[in-house]
Amino acid sequence: MVKDSAKLKYVDALRGIAVICVVFHHTKEFVSSGPNLFFNQLINKSFIGVQLFYIVSAFTLFLSYQNRKQYEKHYIVNFFIRRFFRIAPMYYLAICFYLLWGETNETRLWLQSSEHITIGHILSNFFFVHQLNPSWINSVVPGGWSISIEMSFYLIIPLVFAFFNRIDKSIFLLTGSFYIMIVLNKILNYFPLTPDMHLNAAYAYFYLPSQFPVFAFGIILYHIINNKNLERPNLMFLIICLCGLGFTLSKFIIPIHITLGFLILLFCLLIEKYQPYIFVNKVLCKIGEASFGIYLFHYATFYLLRKIFIDLTFFQNSYINYIIVLFICLAITYLTSKILSILIEEPFIKIGKKLIIKKESKVVCKFRNI
Repeated sequence: MVKDSAKLKYVDALRGIAVICVVFHHTKEFVSSGPNLFFNQLINKSFIGVQLFYIVSAFTLFLSYQNRKQYEKHYIVNFFIRRFFRIAPMYYLAICFYLLWGETNETRLWLQSSEHITIGHILSNFFFVHQLNPSWINSVVPGGWSISIEMSFYLIIPLVFAFFNRIDKSIFLLTGSFYIMIVLNKILNYFPLTPDMHLNAAYAYFYLPSQFPVFAFGIILYHIINNKNLERPNLMFLIICLCGLGFTLSKFIIPIHITLGFLILLFCLLIEKYQPYIFVNKVLCKIGEASFGIYLFHYATFYLLRKIFIDLTFFQNSYINYIIVLFICLAITYLTSKILSILIEEPFIKIGKKLIIKKESKVVCKFRNI
């Protein structure tokens, strides 16, 4: 049995790596990345930061859910309380900020027929259901699509945990969700939800069925780490299923985020086993602790920098300039995230904890009165 996620430093480090990848990827929207093919390929593939977030999230959620299930009476309700007070306050703040800032090129792209952000866009974000409509999914908070996907995954965690509680079942979940994704994406291709085919293709990447196999990798990660004495038949089953997944390349094109999801799974296993200092260190752990705020507000930092400097070109060398802008954005957004954590995140998390303690204490009192 692994320790509680709060004690796993490598988990924070992985979150730090994930958010750096995300900011590294989005920096290209504000500064030139230069002509170097390798550097541009690195930027283009760094979107996998989101998939790393998902895999780490599934791993830690299963770990926390298992641990709390053992000693909490209302562990399912408590799970949702914790998730809501962890995510909602900061996300609502992000909604308010970006609405006050006004529409940007990043959000206006998704509005389609709407001239401006409507009450429908706002309410869908408020209730975390903006993934249900291509016009809503990314139109208020830049990058907000992934929050809706994450919250949707939270809703089914109790069911997934109950029915896929072994590694062989989790591999079946991965394989099944992969083929469901293929079928649904084919349907979306033939019956698009929007006349803009570019947005329809983007939506087919963003929505939950497309990302669910990545969460399944995180569940497999949990079972592998949680069961050090994994039986050989299960390992063979894992290899056979993954080979079968790879065999589909002859008939289908596996989306790159699924292929990279498997590589991320292997990377996480190596990090957990060896914890090399280059990846598991204080800097990455600190960034990981602030990763949620950095994810939500790094676009805000870019907007402010662009408003102040207009042109974010500080060095003639485009590669050096790209990295410098990246570091400036990370530094400012990290400090912003730490301040918001003290003012918003931590107080609301404490409120959630108080609600849970109150609920659990009532159970204890009932037992004492029996």
